[in-house]
Amino acid sequence: MISDFRFQIFIILSIHVNYSFGKTGQGARNAGARAHGPLEEAGVWVFLPIEICLAERRKRMRQGDSSGPLVLVVDDYEDTRVLIRRQLELGGFRVVEASDGREAVERAASHRPAVILMDLNMPVLDGFTAALRIREREETRGVPIVALTAYDTAESRAAARAVGCSEYVAKPVAFDALLLLVARLTQGSRVEAPGAEPV
Repeated sequence: MISDFRFQIFIILSIHVNYSFGKTGQGARNAGARAHGPLEEAGVWVFLPIEICLAERRKRMRQGDSSGPLVLVVDDYEDTRVLIRRQLELGGFRVVEASDGREAVERAASHRPAVILMDLNMPVLDGFTAALRIREREETRGVPIVALTAYDTAESRAAARAVGCSEYVAKPVAFDALLLLVARLTQGSRVEAPGAEPV
């Protein structure tokens, strides 16, 4: 009986993975929570908790709740900031913007965001230097920084890791995957689905 149950769950999860992620390459260990009981023994990773939390956040936003996690979006192109902002707000997140690295450092300190989406190539102060300065400040040292860039190279990824970026996302951004990533990084700032364990 337990064996049949595991098999059915595996089929459901396989369909869910294909539908949710397509070609984004996000894996279960990056976006879900481990199952409990017999499924935990089978090594099954469940994607539902984060999506449930996103749905709950959207519901609260429609009801006038503006207490969602705050995301700092840093990009020198206004159109890009607006597009990312709209997607995040639809996901139930609050957003503050910065147009260059210097503004990013200042607003990270003044607004204390739950996560920072940082373009790497900007005027005034580039994203690499901004990330490094944010990491040097005690009050912002632990904030997850997601590097956003159109230059997806091994050197760029290594440089982003060296200055403290937690994640790396190549442009053009796949917004479904980005929302799940931000949701995972801000799990401590949201209401968790019942029985879910943080990844």
